[in-house]
Amino acid sequence: MPKRRSAPAPRPAREIVIDSGDDFKIIFDRETRDYAVEYRGEPVGWRAFVEDARRLVETLRYEDARRGE
Repeated sequence: MPKRRSAPAPRPAREIVIDSGDDFKIIFDRETRDYAVEYRGEPVGWRAFVEDARRLVETLRYEDARRGE
């Protein structure tokens, strides 16, 4: 009986979505170990800590509410 070749193990995803909502996404990048923030589909910044990324989203939401958007 021929030896069965095993498939290589799948590599883990480089980016993991940590938190998301209707208008934002916080993505952890395994390579840089930073958190990318997307707001309304646009990249708006990088943060070293997830709490800072969430704070950025709240700030953007506040500014939009203040402008009436």
